Amino acid sequence: MGPRYLLIALFAAAPAAASSAEVTEERLLASLREDHPALVAARAVEEEARAESLRARLVPNPAVDYGTERPSGTTTQEEWGVSWALPFDGRFGARKGVAREGEAAAAVRAARMRLEARLRLRELFAAWLGASERSAALGRHAASIEALASRARARAAAGEATGLEARRLDLEASQARGDLASAEVERDAARAALAAWAELPAGSSPARSPLPGGAPELDAASHPSVRLWDAELRVAEAERDLASRLLFTPALRAGYQTQRDPAGGEHSGPVLSASLSVPIFERGQADRARAGARLRAAEAEQARARALAAAEAPVVRAAWERLAAEAATAHAAAAELSRLEEAARAAWTAGEMPLTDLLDTLRSTLGARVRDAKAHAAALSAHAALEAAAGRPLTGEAR
Repeated sequence: MGPRYLLIALFAAAPAAASSAEVTEERLLASLREDHPALVAARAVEEEARAESLRARLVPNPAVDYGTERPSGTTTQEEWGVSWALPFDGRFGARKGVAREGEAAAAVRAARMRLEARLRLRELFAAWLGASERSAALGRHAASIEALASRARARAAAGEATGLEARRLDLEASQARGDLASAEVERDAARAALAAWAELPAGSSPARSPLPGGAPELDAASHPSVRLWDAELRVAEAERDLASRLLFTPALRAGYQTQRDPAGGEHSGPVLSASLSVPIFERGQADRARAGARLRAAEAEQARARALAAAEAPVVRAAWERLAAEAATAHAAAAELSRLEEAARAAWTAGEMPLTDLLDTLRSTLGARVRDAKAHAAALSAHAALEAAAGRPLTGEAR
């Protein structure tokens, strides 16, 4: 048996122990800090909405003007003034309403982005864990076949057996090495995908944690898509209210004018004026049409999101319960495999079991370990889907 497979066998036979190089799902999720790019993007969405809300509360600046007229040989005139467009009409309050609802919608959107980042980590971890456990199972199987092939060659060299069994085991070992290589490539690719989202310690490996407990009751109104479209609908309603406001306050101007005639006389006094936009031609028709279209679209999206959430809830819950039960069954079946393998190898060594039966037994135990790995990873993914439907974390301190 080569040194590589000896190391794999020793690793597989060693009892599992927690170490700093092991990464559990809980440890990975706890590392999701506010400086993570996904969370920075979520925070930026909220900050932009707060900036728009601030903009809506600000009143326009007054304008200061100065002018002079000095035609040759006639009266000269100087005038300065201050003008201000009064913002205190119905549109000012409506704009603040749009910004307020926009800020609330941004908070919902940012919360969804944070949850999606967490769910992405859970999905990537499940893939890494499943690929790593399958790789470990195939490594253990390859090491076992290598050891048997080495023993068969020794027996053939001693004249205790024909070389047929050794050649058969060499072919089996070659197949096991090919399967292991493919599994290791898959494992490394899964780790690289996760490392793009989270910082992993050098040389770290994934470690199992017990599966979460029972599924919570799912409320369609709590689904992230439903909450988001509820918020977007309120924004659309506020925009419709803004588009329906047609009354404007006037722009006022106050100034002071001085006139001087060629004879040296001077006349001066205050100047007051007001201007008002009269909605004769442009009465906000385009804004109202746009707001109405957006409102109808938001109502349709809200109805669709509610229907999808209601249909998804029982499916997601049933999938989690079924896959969690399957994972528990597969893990229990994999608990006693080492004893079965040792008994089969001992029987073959003693000449009490043909090689075909031994290989069938080892393939069966390999299949059970791979099934255990796949079932656990599938259950983790199902729980992440359950968390997505619930719209909130269901594991760890974030619950």
